[in-house]
Amino acid sequence: TPQLPPPPRPSPPGEGEQRIRVGFVSSYLREHVVARYFSAFITGLDPAQFERFVWFTGDAPDDRTRAISDAVEHFESDSVSLGELAQRIRDASLDVLVYPDIGLDPRQHVLAAMRLAPTQVALAGHPVSSGSAALDYFVSGAELEPEGAEARYRETLIRLPGIGAQPWAPPAPGNGAWAAALRREGRPLAMGLQNLMKIPPQFDTVLAEILASSGARLVCFDRGRILAERFRARLTSALRARGVDASALHIEPVHPYADFLAGIAEADLILDTPGFSGGGTSLDAFAMGTPTLCFEGRSARARQTAAMLRVMGVAGLVASDSQDYAKRATQLLAEPASLDALRVNIRRQAHRLFDDTAPVQAFAEFLRGTQRPA
Repeated sequence: TPQLPPPPRPSPPGEGEQRIRVGFVSSYLREHVVARYFSAFITGLDPAQFERFVWFTGDAPDDRTRAISDAVEHFESDSVSLGELAQRIRDASLDVLVYPDIGLDPRQHVLAAMRLAPTQVALAGHPVSSGSAALDYFVSGAELEPEGAEARYRETLIRLPGIGAQPWAPPAPGNGAWAAALRREGRPLAMGLQNLMKIPPQFDTVLAEILASSGARLVCFDRGRILAERFRARLTSALRARGVDASALHIEPVHPYADFLAGIAEADLILDTPGFSGGGTSLDAFAMGTPTLCFEGRSARARQTAAMLRVMGVAGLVASDSQDYAKRATQLLAEPASLDALRVNIRRQAHRLFDDTAPVQAFAEFLRGTQRPA
């Protein structure tokens, strides 16, 4: 790791003193799930209390990037070496440096190891501990973290309200005719929105049980030919073992985002994945009002969808285990009236995911707390 002199530790700001200097460094401050969750943590900080510095290290800036740039006091997106970037961050004399997605970009691990600010914070853009002793805090959501979750983090765990973020809502849906055309006459239509790499082989038998018991068709999405072929072969084998025709699984090409959203609205039920649950895809589903069945999970990454349901106050869609999951899915797919009632409730309550400013306010209070004497 390149060595730089240790950063100065500023004196805690008091009444009438300078603003807290907080920096953010990320490759994903664009149309991406990381920015979707955490851009409000940047733009929503009170400029009277916080001086904001942003380093965008990605290569595809867009309107979201520009909106962040326009909202903050300092924004850089120059393509420079890692050493030059580290020096620029250090020269900003930050009080706090925030990494929204440290697990997604290895360069950020190097930057964190150089300790470029006296206080360093990881957000849950990658909802797993960084494992680094150079990160002081991991900021998550109260509904994401089970009891005793502190033991899973090298950092000090901070629980903000709800899902620990204020994500933006998706745009208006487009044309979902493609999804309506996939429905087989008189049979329910289920969808799996997650990347196929997040579907573990042990979940194949659960999906096969649901399709065999309900007669539903499952639509998943092709995000890579080899992965799609492997998943198709796996699940087809599980379906045949249950006497179910391979046509019960359909793998659909990826659609433009607005049309994808409209297609989600056509589904009767979304089947979320165990181990690593939906994040952005579950936000999309709930914005469309589509019921999504999920697992509770034992870690933040496995509890994202369940946390959203708790925030909305929607019951009946969180399964305790695989057997319960298959049973609930089969029952729901056989009861259109129950699904319709859930859809109405989700649409009424989805604003709690997108409009609640409490996580941003709590994040600001947390940042202020890092500057108080211990």
